[in-house]
Amino acid sequence: MKKSLPILVFLICIFSVSKAQWTLVNTGIADELYYVQVASPTAIYFETDIGTTYKSVNSGSSWSLINGLDAGFMQFISVDTAFVILGGGGGIEKTNDGCNTFSSIQLPETEMINFPTRKVGFALVCSSQTCDTLQTYKTSDGGASYGQKTSIIPLPMTSNLIRMQFFDTLNGVFLEANSGLYRTINGAHTWTKIDSVATKNGAAFYFLNKDTGYAVCTLGTLASYDLRKTTDGGKVWTHLSNLPNDLYYDMWFTSLDTGFVVGGDGISNGIILGTTNGGITMTTSHTSTNTYDCILFYNSKIGYAGGQNGEVVKFDGVLASVHENEFGNSFSIYPNPSTGNFQIAIKSMTPGYAEVAIYDLIGKQVFNSKENATSNGSLTKDIDLSACPKGMYIVQIKDGASVYTNKIVVQ
Repeated sequence: MKKSLPILVFLICIFSVSKAQWTLVNTGIADELYYVQVASPTAIYFETDIGTTYKSVNSGSSWSLINGLDAGFMQFISVDTAFVILGGGGGIEKTNDGCNTFSSIQLPETEMINFPTRKVGFALVCSSQTCDTLQTYKTSDGGASYGQKTSIIPLPMTSNLIRMQFFDTLNGVFLEANSGLYRTINGAHTWTKIDSVATKNGAAFYFLNKDTGYAVCTLGTLASYDLRKTTDGGKVWTHLSNLPNDLYYDMWFTSLDTGFVVGGDGISNGIILGTTNGGITMTTSHTSTNTYDCILFYNSKIGYAGGQNGEVVKFDGVLASVHENEFGNSFSIYPNPSTGNFQIAIKSMTPGYAEVAIYDLIGKQVFNSKENATSNGSLTKDIDLSACPKGMYIVQIKDGASVYTNKIVVQ
């Protein structure tokens, strides 16, 4: 007797998955790119090692030199509005039109600036002629005026400020490579130095919030680094993983699980390391013949890295819609989650050639095989990912007409 199908026979289940990778962006720039700012998904700014600034408003398809702007650092608080610390003298200028025109802000020599909101911002300025001490100036009106000054913060004569981050109007940190991490919990009225081996040897750091941060630390020898994590605002740092023997200059985490570290040998090799399990394992996400100096993400899907010889690469997470017939079970994975050994089965493919590829969440391909679907469009394949780190992976099957995608969790 033929079974009657319910009204849901035509129901289609739609799954959205993310697949991303690094792609080269042609810049035509010959200088080394050492700092990046992303004002929008399509507007990118790079500062070079010779004090020039380049801008693209079309995701890197074309670039223009911003004449007369020697930017040492900049932060955008909207698509068009940014604060720029000038190189050399360290003054601050503000733009409201995407770096076409500027107005000067009267402050002492400024080292870093950070705005947790559009109105409230903090500037680290030199409080002595030799800049071996700092003070923090605060604005509450979007940079029109700066009032409150902190007590003097002593620094080594050879200070090297790496990054300042404010998470709200009260909590912030900054890292000085030779002396360590400084933290405020009262809107920069006072700063507390946190003595830690990790922060004193930090080459790069990034905080996701006031408590959780990551640091790339030197291990005492050249090109020897590890990745560490704090969950208490920098007081205690836990070792996560050793990094390959290279030099590392910058890092960025888009979530508690996903992050990237950039660097290279400083001569002819560049590397971007990625993690999808919170830094427990770091794998190669991209390599180049040019060392990378900087990285920044606009959101979890769009980011840029830059380095030697004007090289820029873009990380672009493209959402792909995947349709699976509820009753035909066109693409199944079993078991899921698995310990790494699982079987994929798919129906209704185009008979003949098919390609099976599996990617981690930072876009690295971890498996690839060439297969043949049967005459009735079916394909079954046993796969072993037991040697791969735990986490989520994207399974993609291509035939002559379609792309089928599903997710597998290895635990």
